[in-house]
Amino acid sequence: MKETLPWVVGEACANVIKNTVASKDTKQGKIILCFTILFFGILMLQGKMWMPEMTDFYTLGMVGVGLAWSPFFLSAGGLLGLRTGWGFVVGALLLVLVSPYTDKPATPHKFFYPGVAFLITSGLTTLVLKWQTMVAALRALKNIGSDDGGILPLKWLAGLSIVTAATIVVILKYWFGVPIYLGIIYVVVGGVFLNLVAIRAAGETTFNPVRAMGIVTQGIGALTGAVDKLVNLTGAGVMAGSNNQTGILCQDLYSGWRLKVNPKLQVALQAMVLPVIAIVSVGIFYFLSSTTEISLENDKLSAPVAKAWAGFSLILSGDKLPNNALNLMYIFGIGGAILAVLEGNLNLKRFMPSTTGIGIGLILPIAYSLDFFVGAVIFLILAKKFKMGEETISSIAAAGILGEAAGGLLNGALKVAGIFPME
Repeated sequence: MKETLPWVVGEACANVIKNTVASKDTKQGKIILCFTILFFGILMLQGKMWMPEMTDFYTLGMVGVGLAWSPFFLSAGGLLGLRTGWGFVVGALLLVLVSPYTDKPATPHKFFYPGVAFLITSGLTTLVLKWQTMVAALRALKNIGSDDGGILPLKWLAGLSIVTAATIVVILKYWFGVPIYLGIIYVVVGGVFLNLVAIRAAGETTFNPVRAMGIVTQGIGALTGAVDKLVNLTGAGVMAGSNNQTGILCQDLYSGWRLKVNPKLQVALQAMVLPVIAIVSVGIFYFLSSTTEISLENDKLSAPVAKAWAGFSLILSGDKLPNNALNLMYIFGIGGAILAVLEGNLNLKRFMPSTTGIGIGLILPIAYSLDFFVGAVIFLILAKKFKMGEETISSIAAAGILGEAAGGLLNGALKVAGIFPME
């Protein structure tokens, strides 16, 4: 069975282009423009004056339960649908249930161990259950060089992959002190197998679990001898680079596929742009590090993913796991595998919350998970009660994603410039 993933961000980008550039009808373009301005304004006002960033409606134990007024998450929830939204809610409820057994009862999503185990076992189980699709994809490699949309000849692809992997291993060895055998493990396990799990999650839920996959790569590195903090963190860096960029590029390729763009041209443009992005990213980091102290204790630049990796590297270099971490990993790991098996049954799947949604819900703040669900409900009401067409729904959702992205960029720039205060 072939399964179609929603690729929400790619779908939103394709809809924006289709409804504004490629369409003679200006209605959808006007909807996107108006709602983008609205959502941009909401984001710029959040945390200032009367507009909150987050509202807690109830407290369960020590955990605040509420909503983050995020146009992105609400819109993404609308595009993902109710089944995935339910998955996020189940993940949030499980977080509340386990919070008393964590060392962070008020912020249980920061106790990432159960979520990591659930994501890995459910993701790998799903891949095993879909082995026929995996085999078909590998067999399809022989057609990569054909004229019907092929991107590269198979020999070129294989050669480029080997050269790239070897280059990464050499760089890891001579610039970061990573042993050659460990560099190969990082590339194969982190850059290939775990990447498949993470990219599937990104395609299904919009959330790319870079933090969780990076932690798993660190753990694998530690099991094979990488207890040095720098060497261990390098594993997370390899995972982040492959995982994050692959997710972005796949969203981009999906947009191109929806718009019938030549994939060879897309890949060529991506290859041209990536080095520029890398150089700009390094420059931005040096600018931020020269203007703001970067440390585990300083929250001016929150960097939650980087801090999770740094904290985990400290644990692996000598500190022990938090209480209950291992037991909860066993429980949620087994649970993830069981739910993935059940979800493989199409008769059961339609009555079940999304397994991937549950896994992501276990590592997201509860308010974000509830945003996904509320967004799914809102957009369902717009479609059913107010009879809004699919194009209009997609345009509003795309505006939510665009508005928050633009507002977030401007907010960050103004904070770095000192115009807005750092949180």
